[in-house]
Amino acid sequence: MKWRSGLALAIAALLAARLGSAQPHPPPRPAGTREATTAAAVTGGCARFGIDAAIRLLRSPDAEQRLRGLERASAMHTFEARALLERAAGAAPPGFDARSVSDGLARRDPRALLVVTRGLAAWTDKESARDALRAVLDAPAQSMSLLLGTSTDPAADEALGAARVLLARQEAAVALAASRRPEALEALLTAARAAGPGQEAALGALALVPPETAVFGGVALTTAPTIGLALGTGDLRAADAVAGILGASDASVRAEALAGLAALGDTRALAPARAALRDKDPRVRVAATGALARFGVAEAGPAIEELIRDDATAAEGIALAAWVQTPGVVRAEAARAAASPLLRAEAIAALGRQADALAVSALSSLCTDPVHGGDAAGALARSPSAAALTALEALANATSTRRLAARAYFVRRYVRGERSARLDALLASLASAHD
Repeated sequence: MKWRSGLALAIAALLAARLGSAQPHPPPRPAGTREATTAAAVTGGCARFGIDAAIRLLRSPDAEQRLRGLERASAMHTFEARALLERAAGAAPPGFDARSVSDGLARRDPRALLVVTRGLAAWTDKESARDALRAVLDAPAQSMSLLLGTSTDPAADEALGAARVLLARQEAAVALAASRRPEALEALLTAARAAGPGQEAALGALALVPPETAVFGGVALTTAPTIGLALGTGDLRAADAVAGILGASDASVRAEALAGLAALGDTRALAPARAALRDKDPRVRVAATGALARFGVAEAGPAIEELIRDDATAAEGIALAAWVQTPGVVRAEAARAAASPLLRAEAIAALGRQADALAVSALSSLCTDPVHGGDAAGALARSPSAAALTALEALANATSTRRLAARAYFVRRYVRGERSARLDALLASLASAHD
């Protein structure tokens, strides 16, 4: 029996030596709330695990260690971890005595801002977490530090920091939208209506996760972005509210309402669109013309011609010309292509969608342009006009445009299935050339 008790004592001594049992045990944690327990953990002992390790890392003067501390807190689903993240985001939840540890930390490091935002996204059922996400979404740009100073290229640091801040705003907005909480949706709509730093992120989140209830009405539809968002979601319940603001005093609101209703096929946009063709604001004239073009009414062609002739709306008119096939529009496009080098490429593309022989004639003359000749030949290659093949044969007769015509014909033969014996012979001749 003695040897057994001796062996037991030896094993116990060996285990004590290996496990460090000679070190004193930590004192028992004080009783009380979780907040008090955490406060005691912050002030006592050498913390190694859980929230204690996160707080120890957050107290480090090294930015990488502090980032690791936030990552640890983000991985834990506890009250204390959430409180740390909320404080790091710039919010101030009560009942957690660790203010010097993480207050506003995420505002000083865009990497930390992303970590905090992603951690809080798991807590959107809590009001304080939603408040912290709103703080990330709405924080003014000057309160965010964009420069980390980690490289010798400050411009690259600033661009990377700005991209991270934008991504954090977007993720905060998506988390709020996905929560489906009425308060969160109201906050997103408020941000979407305001011209603040969170507007773009709020609009994107509401488009990605459309509200399940009809929230796009009344005061919500007071700005062009929210109108576009409401109609872009395809929610027909918003059409009545939009129709009610077609006569708004804000030109951007009128323009967005006209364009949105027309996109939905709502004929209530027709009468206001006709009346708005002489509006002083070019945005309203463009939206009104686009509405008429979508409905295919007779006034659309002349209205598009007017837009193309006006320098302020020429680009928009050329884009709308795809909806109309009239000789007047073709002439306006050809004139704009000749007069405006900056819009020549767009005008050539628009002419390539017109079936009128006038468009083919204009494109043929533009094939000699040293800059845009290839664009004009490509437009002829895809043109819906039956006269395009004859025009390519004519271009093949001129030495300066012979090879250009051959390339365009090759495209047309395979894209539109049209054949020409003369141009087939030209391809064979070029294929057997020594050059």
